[in-house]
Amino acid sequence: RYEEFQLQNPLLKSAIVSKAFQSVYGRYVRNLTDDFEVVFEKLIYAMKEVRPEEIEVEEF
Repeated sequence: RYEEFQLQNPLLKSAIVSKAFQSVYGRYVRNLTDDFEVVFEKLIYAMKEVRPEEIEVEEF
């Protein structure tokens, strides 16, 4: 998705994964009850649904 969105900042790769994870499990998850493989399957599917305008860039 990083290349598809033509992003320049490599830190945005983690923003894509973070947004996908939050869409699946919520923002303040403490425990995952899913198996390791299931988590990644859900995460891969959710990353396909992330849109460029959803990615938030934090300025330092």
